[in-house]
Amino acid sequence: SYVGQIHFTFEDWKDNRAMKVHLFCVFVNLLEDGDVINEQQCNETDTLPIHSSQIRGCDEIEPKWFQNAYDIPLHQMFADDTVWLTKLLKHY
Repeated sequence: SYVGQIHFTFEDWKDNRAMKVHLFCVFVNLLEDGDVINEQQCNETDTLPIHSSQIRGCDEIEPKWFQNAYDIPLHQMFADDTVWLTKLLKHY
């Protein structure tokens, strides 16, 4: 579901204009190889069953899963991430 927006500005603003990021929160149920997704599972909960192989990173980030939000290494993230992510997580 849609959670909100973040507006970023950059020091080299002449070359990189401001960026607007739309935030979505999706709860997933990671499936193992061989697990089958059935339609009833998708409709009964607010979580999305998905195989972990379907989630990929990009040049800037590689997905990593944590069982406990307190284990997320905020000190290793961009400074802005610690602000918006903690605000998001306090609601869950």
